[in-house]
Amino acid sequence: MELGERKLKILNAIIESYVRTGEPIASKSLCEIFDFSVSSATIRNEMAELVNLGLLEQPHTSAGRIPSHLGYRIYVDYLMKKSDISDDEKEVIDKFLLRSCNDIENLFRASSYILSKLLNSISFSTSLFCEKSYIDKIEIIKVNNHIGMVILLTSSGIIKSKTFVCDYTLTNDILKIFKNILNQKLTGILISEMTPAFIQTIAVSMGEMSMLMSSVLISVKEAAEETLDVKVNVFGQENLLLLTEFELNNIREILKFLNDRNSMKSLLCKKINKTVVTIGNENKESALKNTTVIMSQYHLKNSYSSFGTIGILSPVRVDYSKMISTVDYVTTSTGELAEKIINIKK
Repeated sequence: MELGERKLKILNAIIESYVRTGEPIASKSLCEIFDFSVSSATIRNEMAELVNLGLLEQPHTSAGRIPSHLGYRIYVDYLMKKSDISDDEKEVIDKFLLRSCNDIENLFRASSYILSKLLNSISFSTSLFCEKSYIDKIEIIKVNNHIGMVILLTSSGIIKSKTFVCDYTLTNDILKIFKNILNQKLTGILISEMTPAFIQTIAVSMGEMSMLMSSVLISVKEAAEETLDVKVNVFGQENLLLLTEFELNNIREILKFLNDRNSMKSLLCKKINKTVVTIGNENKESALKNTTVIMSQYHLKNSYSSFGTIGILSPVRVDYSKMISTVDYVTTSTGELAEKIINIKK
C-alpha cells in the first residue's frame, strides 16, 4: 500500500489526536489543530480516501474519524517517533528489579509487576524457557534423620528442590556419598533426557547402591521436570475495569484467556528476535481481537538458547511509543540481571 506524504501526515495527526483525547476528529478540527496548508475540503477528501483504504473508520454517526487497526499498524511500522523513557522512570525500574534479583524467578515476577504499575495495563512475564538446559550441580541436605532434600541447579540458573524420605538414618557421610554419585552421573546431562527410562538406567549402573538411593533419584527426576515447566506471571488484571474501551463480555473473555495457562504459554513461548506488536485483529485469539499485545524477549548468553518473554496487553488505543520503549527497557534490564544471577550461582 503506497500513500502520499499528505495522507501519511493526516493519518499520523488523527492517530496522535485520538490516542491523546479518545475523541473522533473531523477535517475542520484537524486543520485548526495541525499545520496543514490546504483547505478543510481537501483534508476531508483525503480522509475519505483513507477510509476507503481501511485506515480510518467513522464511528456511529459522528462527523469525525478514528484510526482502524490497520491504520495503527501503518503508524507503528512507519510513522511513530521512537522515544525513550525518562531517567526517573529508568531509576524506578532499576531499583525495583535490583531488590528482586535474589532469586531469578522473583526477578521475572518483578518485571511484569513493575510494568503493570508504570503503564496501568495488564502485564505478563515468563520464567526462563530453555531449549537445551542441563544439570549444573546437585546438592543434598539433611532435614532430619529420615528426610533429606535434593537441590538441583540448572545451567540456566533455575533452582528446584524436592524432599525425599528413607527408612534408614541419614548421616553426613551418607549425604556426601549420595552427592558425589549424583554429580558424577548427572552433571552435564540435558534436562530433557531425564526420562523414567534414563533414571532406570542410572539406577542399574549404581548396583546395590540404587536400593538406598531410589527415593533420592525420584526426587531428582521430579525436580528436573519442574525446571521444564514454564511459569507465567500476570499482573494488573484489575486495570481492565478502568478501561472504557472494553465491554463487560470482552473483559470476561480476556480474563478467561489470561487464566488459561496453556493458552498463555502458547502465546509467550515462541522465540522472537525483536519486540513484537500485535494489533487488534492480528491477534489469533478471539478474546484479544480488541487488544494490543506488545512482547519482547531477553536471550541469555551461553545458556543453551534460554529466553524469557515480557510484555503487556492493552487497548488498541494506546501510546505505542511509550509502551514499546518501557517494555524494551524492562526486558533489557531483566535480561542483564538474570545473566548476573546465573553467573554468580555458577
